[in-house]
Parts: sequence; C-alpha cells; structure tokens
Amino acid sequence: MKDINDYIRKDEQVEKHLLNEQLNYLKDDLIDLAVEDYKKTFISENGDSFLTTIKNSVQKKTGKVSKPNNIGFAGLVSNRLKRIEVNSDLKIKLKEVQHKKTNKLGYIPNKGNTYLVTSIEVLQPGETYNERKIFDRDKIKRNRSIIEKIHSFGVNNFKGVNDYFDFEERMVSPGAFSNEIIKKKSVVKINGNEDYLPSEGEKAIITISGLLEDENYDCYLFDEIERGLGQKYITDYIIPKLKELRDKGKTIIVSTHNSNIAINTLPSQTIYCDYKINSTNIYYWGNLYTNKLIGIEERDELIWKEKALVHLEGSEEMFGKRRNIYGV
Repeated sequence: MKDINDYIRKDEQVEKHLLNEQLNYLKDDLIDLAVEDYKKTFISENGDSFLTTIKNSVQKKTGKVSKPNNIGFAGLVSNRLKRIEVNSDLKIKLKEVQHKKTNKLGYIPNKGNTYLVTSIEVLQPGETYNERKIFDRDKIKRNRSIIEKIHSFGVNNFKGVNDYFDFEERMVSPGAFSNEIIKKKSVVKINGNEDYLPSEGEKAIITISGLLEDENYDCYLFDEIERGLGQKYITDYIIPKLKELRDKGKTIIVSTHNSNIAINTLPSQTIYCDYKINSTNIYYWGNLYTNKLIGIEERDELIWKEKALVHLEGSEEMFGKRRNIYGV
C-alpha cells in the first residue's frame, strides 16, 4: 500500500506542472502585447528618428545630403491607424452592449403565462421608425446616418475624411449621441412571443399570480388580495392556489373583507379587529371550527359566526336577502 505522502507529492507535481503551463501562457500573451505596443509606439513616436538614423548612415557612405524627412508622414500614419482602431473598437462595444433578459410575471386565466422582456437596444444601420420603436423619431434619420458611416468606415474613406461627417453630424456631442442610440425597452409578452398590453385588472392578476406561482418562499403576506379582482377569478384561481401553498407547508397570512377567501380557504386561525371606541379588547383570535373569538387582553369571548356575518356578508339580514334572491 502506497504511503499517503506519495500521493501528496504526486498532487504537488501535477499542480506545479499546471502552474508552469499557465505561466508560460501568460508569458506568451505578455510578449505578444509588448510587441504590439512597441509597433504602435515605434510608428507614432520613433518613425522620424528611425528615418534620420538611416539617412545619416547613407550620407556617411555616399557624401550626399538627404532631403528632410519631417513631413509628418509618421504622424499621419499613426493617426490613421488610431482612427481605424477606435472605429473598430466602437463597433465591438456597440455590439456588446446589446442584451435581452426575460422574466416570468404571472398567469392570466384563459390567456396564458405572461413575461417581461427587457432589452438594451442599439440603433442599427438601416433602422426605420415605427410605433414599436424606442428611438426618437425626430433624430433617428441623423443618428442612423452616423451609425451607417461608423460601420462602413475603412481605409478608402481617408481621402475625404474631413468631409466624411456633415456639419450637423459633427455638432452632435458624444454623450447625447450615446443616449440617443442606446435605449432600454421593456415589453410584456404573453405565451412567450406575442406583445401584450394588460388591463388594470390583469396587471393586478399578474402581480398576484407572480407571487403565488413562486414556491420559493416560506411565508406569504397579502393585504386585501381581492382588490380589483372578480369573484370568478378568486374562486377559480386565488382560493385553490392558497390552499395548494398551505398544503405544501407554507405559512399564509391574508387580510381580507372577502367572504370567499376568509371562509373557503378554511383558515386554521382568524384574527379579528374590533374598532369600538373605548373597547378594552381590540384584537381577538379564534377560528370557524370552534366558532369562538377569544380576546387577547381581557379573554372575553365573541361568536365567530356572528362577526363573520356582519363583516364578511354585510349582516345576517343581507345574507338572507341574497339567499332569497337566489332562491336557495
């Protein structure tokens, strides 16, 4: 049986070998970067001195005086190389900034799942305006022309470079231009692909279902979850979903005036607030199974059914009238 130290030494050797490989890769990258930087520096800063050295050597051997070389050629070449490099880098950055992210919002009954699609968009060459676009209608033509010129710029354009951008285009500040061609857009889509504008009621449904469909929480708190929602939606979706979460061991706390939610969810505990003036007890707790509400302060009792009829049904009389209307 091999000693444990043998394995340790072997692991150390492997790690050392991998480290040497990474160091060699790093050295090669540094050398490449250094060579590239030297080339640029030589072209931009040492071109004249290099030509002068060559001419001096030729003059010593031939006795002929060379013509002056300080005609700005090295600077011209350097500036043009920088212009192409900056233009290329700008195109890469404009491409990289584009991004899209999709998040599920919730579920609308009989219609499907809704999603919020948020994107960072960049004005493209050939972009045309329509109502769905987020770019400024008054400036899209000018900015599109600038973008097209940035994308098509090349060596052949140096001949007329001073007139490459017209006067109006040259007057646009970089900051303003960036804000105008890079925009954030958020749209609601239904079933993943169709743009959708939810109504106010559907916005409430999406907000609630987005929480109810997310089972990552241990506790859910809702304040009057029924606001703006129809009874059918409450019966068909809200109540079954609350029961489902409860059966999965989730803690659910709901503040409501809706009798369907308060009763048909079969809550294990009820907290009742009594707002009578000069009342010693304000809060009571109990449930529909014992038909009791116990005062937290004085420990007096109320009948759960009586309070439910008043606050959830509008009173026993109103409950009876509705029953007579329905004929049940």
